[in-house]
Amino acid sequence: MTQAVVTRKQAVKAGLKRYFTGKPCPVGHVAERCVANNACAECLRDYDRVHVSERNARSIKYGKVEKRQACLIAYRQKRVEAHKLYQRAYRERNAERIQQQIKEWKAKHPDHITRQTDARRKRLIKHAGRPQPETCEICERKVKYLCFDHCHVAKEFRGWLCQQCNTALGMVRDSPEILRRLAAYLERKV
Repeated sequence: MTQAVVTRKQAVKAGLKRYFTGKPCPVGHVAERCVANNACAECLRDYDRVHVSERNARSIKYGKVEKRQACLIAYRQKRVEAHKLYQRAYRERNAERIQQQIKEWKAKHPDHITRQTDARRKRLIKHAGRPQPETCEICERKVKYLCFDHCHVAKEFRGWLCQQCNTALGMVRDSPEILRRLAAYLERKV
C-alpha cells in the first residue's frame, strides 16, 4: 500500500500532524514526518526506544522510580482530598442555589423519577407473582411505598414490607433466632 505524497506546506494547510514525502530521511527511513519539527516518525520511535529505556534504567539503578511513584501517588491523593474539600465548600456556599436548580430540574422533568420507579415497581411485582398490598405484611400500617423483601441466600421473594420493618429485618441479618431473643427481651423488660 503506497501513501499519497504530501508536502509540508500542504499538510500545514490541511491541518495534518504528519505528512509523507516519499523521500528517505538522513538516516534512510522512508516514513511519515511530523509537521511540527520535520522529524522522521521512525527516527522518533527509535530515539524513544533507546533513550527512554536508558533513562528508566538509570532511574531504577538509583532508586528514583520508587521515589517518583511515591511522589505521584502522594500528589494524586492530595489533589483528591483538596478537590473533595473544594466541592464540600462549594456546596455549603451555594446550598440555596443548588436546591433551586434541583427544584427547577424536577419541575421541567416531572415524569423522569416517576417513570423509573414505576418501571422498577412493575418489574418487582412481576417477579413477586402477586400484586403489592396496601399495608405492610408485618406491622399492617398503610404506607405510600412498600419494600420488596427477599431472601438474600435463596434470592426468593418473601413479601411486601414498610421501610422500617424491612430495615429491622436487615439489622438482625434475617435471623429468626435474634428476633426471638429481641421479643423475649422486650417482654421481660415491659
